[in-house]
Amino acid sequence: AALRLVSTALFGSPGLLGAVSACTTPAGGLSQEAVGAALPDPPDIGTGWSLVGTTKQRPTDTPPGDALRDAAANDPACYDALVALSALDQEGHPARFARAVYRHPADAGPSGDRDLTLTVETYETPPDAAARVRAVTNACTQPLTTAAGIRKVTMTVAPHAYATTNAVGYTVDYSTNGLRYAYDYVVATRGHATITASVTGPSRTANELVLERAISLASARLDAAQGDTPG
Repeated sequence: AALRLVSTALFGSPGLLGAVSACTTPAGGLSQEAVGAALPDPPDIGTGWSLVGTTKQRPTDTPPGDALRDAAANDPACYDALVALSALDQEGHPARFARAVYRHPADAGPSGDRDLTLTVETYETPPDAAARVRAVTNACTQPLTTAAGIRKVTMTVAPHAYATTNAVGYTVDYSTNGLRYAYDYVVATRGHATITASVTGPSRTANELVLERAISLASARLDAAQGDTPG
């Protein structure tokens, strides 16, 4: 159960969304081609990354509950905040959608290959994903535990700041039987377009660097396509 947080990543994110765009460009101002082109090429992300796949179809099914939400069942405030954030996967009607999944097998941890999921969307009126991320970090302040077979998994949620303008993120540190790994997620808000990035790996620091790189690259490509200054 503990690893389901990252196992739904290919074309359905683990229930977490985020946002990036330019201020004055309407939702219909970018073509599907431009939105897809905002997704970086694997070598731009870093050495050893490869592309697993891409899609322009937003998933319509709700991803299964993950280990973090399972563990939060006994903490109503934390659980409700996580459910509200997960609901963003099914809310709103994006004008454009593009998602890519990248892999770096050299960084494999207890959950297997290290996967990065990156999503770009545009909305007429985007949901306030950043507020829901903050609600999670405000509510989930105590360590959470759940079972993964015969093992006990302890999870700790903490906010993380990114250098990219308006970026909001959090990290989940997992510990089980002496093994440690981290899940990291970031959302940055800039108007009508949206970017989501999440990654799992044995190093929290490495995760955060990859996410910073991914959202910075995608943001720059969106800004160039829109020919406007980020707001």
